[in-house]
Order: sequence, then structure tokens, then C-alpha cells
Amino acid sequence: MRLRRLAGRRPRRRYVAFEVLSLDGPPPGKGEFEEALRGVYLKAFGAESLALARPRIVYYEEESGRGVVAVVRDYRYHILAALGLVRMAGGRRVLVVPLRTSGTVKGALRAFRSPGAPGRGGV
Repeated sequence: MRLRRLAGRRPRRRYVAFEVLSLDGPPPGKGEFEEALRGVYLKAFGAESLALARPRIVYYEEESGRGVVAVVRDYRYHILAALGLVRMAGGRRVLVVPLRTSGTVKGALRAFRSPGAPGRGGV
């Protein structure tokens, strides 16, 4: 006999591709940026929302400042707002630009390709 989960379905996740533009030198490291994002999210939406959203950085290029953050689907607009509110990370002034929201990491990573790159439809 197969056991059923009583709690319901596993929450779906969305992946938001973003780019960090640093005004003071190189972009911050992954840990510095994740700490700044969590702090802004906590201040804007509270501890309960932060716990339910479970934001985490699944991909981050420290040289370019590009990355992907995973979040529970119901909180995707919260993470977009929090990304826009991040102004300091690792002691540097930064501006975070959300590029694309996707249902898969692979789809989010496509946002980093150049517009004429293969697989993007030449758009």
C-alpha cells in the first residue's frame, strides 16, 4: 500500500534572475548579498513571511553580480520588491535589477544570454 502525504503538496518554487550593479567597486559576494537580501526582506515583510517564502540564492556569479534566487511561488512578488529595496550589500552601494522570473533554474539562467544568442529565439 502506498502512503499518502497528509500535509498536501510540496510548495512550488519560482526562480528570479537578477543582476547586482555595484556603485563602489566589484559586486558583493554571495554571502554578503544573501545577508543583505534577507535583512531587507525581514524588515519589509516580517519574520513569518521570510520563513514561509524560504528565499535562497541557488546561483551567483561573483565577478558579474548575476544570480538566481529561489522562492516559494506565493511570495514571488515579495522577493521582487525586496530585490528592489536592497541598497547596501557588503559595505557597498548596490542596485539590484530583476531580469526574469521562471519556473525552472534553467529558464532563469536564459536571462543571462545575449539577446541574439541561440536558444533565445533571436529576440
